[in-house]
This record gives sequence, C-alpha cells and structure tokens, in this order.
Amino acid sequence: GGIPAAVLEALSGKNDLGLHGGLLDDGGMALITAGNVTGARKTIDAGRHITGMALGGDALYDWLAECPDVVFRGADYTTTLTSSAASTALCPSTRPCRWICSAK
Repeated sequence: GGIPAAVLEALSGKNDLGLHGGLLDDGGMALITAGNVTGARKTIDAGRHITGMALGGDALYDWLAECPDVVFRGADYTTTLTSSAASTALCPSTRPCRWICSAK
C-alpha cells in the first residue's frame, strides 16, 4: 500500500537500520541492497534481516536465494514485541511494521 511504501522511501535517508518483521518486500530489499538496512546495531540477530515471509517480484525471490543475511522465522518470533524490543528501541512512527530504528 501507499503508507508502507512512503515509510520505506522515508527510511532511504537513514543508515544502519535493522529489519525484524513479518514481511519483506521489494522496498525492503532496496533498502538492504542500498546499505540503509544493515542490522549492525541490533542487539539480537545482529547483521541479519528477520522476516516471516516475502512478497514481491522475481528480482526479490532471486535475490533472496542468494542472500544469507535474510532469515525467515515464524510469527511467534517476528511479530512478538518481546523479540522486536529486545533488539533495540522501536521508532514510534514505524512501530506497526517493526523496523528497528537505530539509525545514524
């Protein structure tokens, strides 16, 4: 939808973000490949991008097949506030999509 796309676009000016959420899409892939999302500052799953599922085009699926830093986990791990909050502080404006904002 328009709101998640706008949030991802707004994050393109940030660095060292971490991903811990239920869905990875083309926009998330773009942030990871551009180096905006590194997971470097996460206190759990550091350097890894945690998601429950992926939805996008062929380029996303081809990239996922070659990207060991993306880890698929069950909803019990990706959507619980305990595991998200344990990683680092959540940005209030992006809390629903669980992007970890420890950005420079």
